[in-house]
Amino acid sequence: MKKSTKYESTVKDAKTLESVIPKQLAEYTTRALSKLNEALGGDVGGYVANRLHMSHEKLREALAAEQIDGVALAVYNIEKRGQSVVIGDQTGIGKGRQAAAMIRYGLLSGYLPIFFTDRYTLFSDMYRDCKALGIKEARPLVVNAGVSVVDFDHVVEQKATCTSDEIWSPADEEDNEKYEAERMALYQKQYEVVYKAPKKSVLQEIFIKGELPQDAFDYLMITYSQLKDAKRDMTRLNFLMALCEQHRVLFIFDEAHKSSGVNAGKASVITQGINMILEETPQT
Repeated sequence: MKKSTKYESTVKDAKTLESVIPKQLAEYTTRALSKLNEALGGDVGGYVANRLHMSHEKLREALAAEQIDGVALAVYNIEKRGQSVVIGDQTGIGKGRQAAAMIRYGLLSGYLPIFFTDRYTLFSDMYRDCKALGIKEARPLVVNAGVSVVDFDHVVEQKATCTSDEIWSPADEEDNEKYEAERMALYQKQYEVVYKAPKKSVLQEIFIKGELPQDAFDYLMITYSQLKDAKRDMTRLNFLMALCEQHRVLFIFDEAHKSSGVNAGKASVITQGINMILEETPQT
């Protein structure tokens, strides 16, 4: 008995990734997409193109039909419901591309996008998706000291060693940090560096002031680990809170399951910090 069925997009004139969906979710997904399609006058693609300030042709070059659906749901929930959306697509459907679309949406809609992810080497993956969405010139404040964003399309030095995912799957946090640092060094050597984190002293000054230098940055890139010591050191959490008080902030959580957890009946420090921000700044 087949457990999956073909995913039916609301967008019929865009390329499809030939996705499938679990049968037990198909009915509910179809119902939700039908409601969205009706609310948008039967033109989900046009809605997304309008919000991203892109022509229909450019939109369909950047996003597949499934991805347009996801972005439409996210934007509609923000604008009409004041709510978030969770994109639970498996690998290969392009969650990163959808996240980049939301960064573009935020930039064009008066938000300060803050992109969270699990590992700082993923900043470069997000830059690749931002390029595909036409926002490679948008300047990120990289909050992790010593970290760079590289352009995978511009090779400076050919790879001398294998950097497959298997190598970069350490078992514990200490090993993870070690391999992450080694991979970052490799990236900085092999590819063109397009953005760098400010010097540590400059970052500290930005944190203490609680504001972005004028006309210097368009959005933030930060890892969840930057908040893990918030009980001991509130510097970064206070900085984010200050930004949320000054700006309309749009949080985009990549690898969101890595941000949360419950231990002894208590949510993780990261989860508590983010929840506090959302509760105290309703415009976020």
